[in-house]
Amino acid sequence: QGLLIAGNNIFPRGKSLIHLRDTNRSSITANRLHGFYPGMLDTDGVNKENLVSGNHFRREPEPWGPMQPYDNGKDDLYGVIHLRGDGNMVTGNLFAYDVPPDKIKPSGARPAMIRVAGGFNNHVSNNSVVSNVPVNAVVLDESTQGTKVIDSATAAQFVSHATDYTFRATP
Repeated sequence: QGLLIAGNNIFPRGKSLIHLRDTNRSSITANRLHGFYPGMLDTDGVNKENLVSGNHFRREPEPWGPMQPYDNGKDDLYGVIHLRGDGNMVTGNLFAYDVPPDKIKPSGARPAMIRVAGGFNNHVSNNSVVSNVPVNAVVLDESTQGTKVIDSATAAQFVSHATDYTFRATP
């Protein structure tokens, strides 16, 4: 509870760059994250009232030859951010997605930037995506409830498998 992850340049290779498990009332703010796999910010368990704000997520393929055969076992549908929990806020982040189409897994998929994989009353607002390929800026899984998505995706970049949500498209 109460973690402060702020002002870092995070560039390791690994399963995730930031991983939260059963984490509440924490702030992940003003970081530069540069990673080679989906799930750069990953959550599992019950995560409540966390703030993810003002971060720069840069996702590209592994450039170093000896590491190219390896990945973290997640595909690009998993999301750059994979969020589970209640009452979390993801706001004001910039996603720079620069992966060639032939490196996207599964082949032909539209990568997810923010995937809300479960939880109640999460708020996703004012996020921006710059990408070399078409992406789904926000994806809501079926088990989410009461998620608010405001100015974080165009209508074409938003996918919801849930029925209980609020959406205002980025103009």
